[in-house]
Amino acid sequence: MLKSAGFGAGLAIALALIFFAVDWWDARPKPWSSDAITAKIGELTVGTRNDDLHFMFAYALTNNTKNDYRLPSLGTFARKIAETSSVQKVPETTWEDTLIPAHQTVTTIFDVTIHPTAYGTTTAEFNKPTNGDQPNEALSKFANRRLKEFKDGFAFMDYGLNYRIELPQNWAGSLK
Repeated sequence: MLKSAGFGAGLAIALALIFFAVDWWDARPKPWSSDAITAKIGELTVGTRNDDLHFMFAYALTNNTKNDYRLPSLGTFARKIAETSSVQKVPETTWEDTLIPAHQTVTTIFDVTIHPTAYGTTTAEFNKPTNGDQPNEALSKFANRRLKEFKDGFAFMDYGLNYRIELPQNWAGSLK
C-alpha cells in the first residue's frame, strides 16, 4: 500500500513538472520572424473620398509557413524610418480581413487615410476640373509630398505571432 502511494505521489509530481515545463515553453518570449510572411508591392492607388486623401497600397503577401495565416485586425501598420532603424505607427490605416493559406500568396490592400486639413489644405483643391485625363496638379503635388514621408517603406507588426512583415517601397512605377 505504501509503495503504491509513493508511486502515485511520484507520478503526480512528474506530471506536474511536465505540465509546468510545457506551459513555460509555450509562454516564453518568441523571437520576431520576418521570413514567415513576405511581401511584394503590387500597385499604389491614390484617390479622394469624402474630405480625405487615400493611399491604397496593394501588396502580394506570401505565407511561407505550414499553417494558414490571418492578417490580424489588431496588428500595426508602421512606416519604417531608416535614420533611426525604427518604425512608427501610421494612424488611420485599415486593411481587408485576409486569410493566406499555407504556402500561398494573396494580395491585400492597406488603405492609409490622410486628412488634408492637417496640412493646411482641403480636398476641394484636389477636385478642381482638369484638362482631359491629366491628373489634378494640386493632388499630385500633395500626394507626392506625403509619399516622401513613407520613403523607407512599411512594416506590418503581428504582436500575437511575433511576425514582422516587411512591406517594400518601390511605388515610382506602380502609382495609379
